[in-house]
Amino acid sequence: MKIQKLHIAKHKIFENFDLVFDDKYQNLIVIAGINGSGKTTLFDFIFDYLSDNKNKKNIIDFSENENKDIIYFRANEQNTEKADKIIIEYIDNLIFEKKLNPAIAYEKVNEILLNLFSDFKLQIKFKGLNRKKQVFFTTNTDKELSIRELSGGEKEILTKIFSLYLAETKNTLILIDEPENSLHPIWQNRIAPIYQKFAKQNNNQIIFATHSPQIVGSVRKEQIRVLIKENNKIKVIDKFNGSYGWQTEKILLEIFRTNEVRTVEIEKKLSNLQDLILSNKHNTEQCKKLFTKLENTLGYDDNDLVLLRVEIAKRNRKNEKN
Repeated sequence: MKIQKLHIAKHKIFENFDLVFDDKYQNLIVIAGINGSGKTTLFDFIFDYLSDNKNKKNIIDFSENENKDIIYFRANEQNTEKADKIIIEYIDNLIFEKKLNPAIAYEKVNEILLNLFSDFKLQIKFKGLNRKKQVFFTTNTDKELSIRELSGGEKEILTKIFSLYLAETKNTLILIDEPENSLHPIWQNRIAPIYQKFAKQNNNQIIFATHSPQIVGSVRKEQIRVLIKENNKIKVIDKFNGSYGWQTEKILLEIFRTNEVRTVEIEKKLSNLQDLILSNKHNTEQCKKLFTKLENTLGYDDNDLVLLRVEIAKRNRKNEKN
């Protein structure tokens, strides 16, 4: 089941709202936007609509006439008990159905874990089940840990994509609110391709709701929908010059449409410095002190300071000619 398009006549902050997905990139869609742009409200609406068999309004168009199976991972949700159950069921199938030796079954699960996250440089590996049939992992120092005792980032990938993989989830719509939670920026860069490969192989559609420029920069522009609030109405932006491989600053400015990429204090000081230079006060003591202060804070080679230094040089040359 894959959503092609959705229309909401009126629901909370949404009014006469349309969301259309590109046919070629239906397996993984990234819905981005700042806080308050309606991402979670949209997910709640889709989940409630598909979970209610009494719905009569045709507001969601699907690409296939299949059962409307849906999984919704809410923000900060890390269901370790469910992940334990899925791992145990997978191992039981290997041992009792496929007649594998338990040690071989454990090794197979560990191979899946390491292969799936080969670029993550995991500090853990799957060890097996103890006498109480509890799942446990080991660290590089051979310390044994349950899923609950792992780091937030490790729990994030184990309770979601790893569990989906072992459960062999197919033909399902999977909503994931804030998949970047607890993940280091490097892991955020690398998680979307794993989800996308899984979705394609199993005929799933995965939809992210995210604030992460790293995740946005790891998918194609056709996969991105940005929600913005204009005149108290939620609108969708779906046309971009690019996204894949872009640096964080460019994504924030051109896709998220933020006005600031630095902390507010530094933005104000840079703006003041620029105003002084553009008003030909670049040789004043005030300008020189501010420039020196920003150099000490940001470093001599900061891009904005380099550009402002070039502008000062141009103005000085112009003054010399005059």
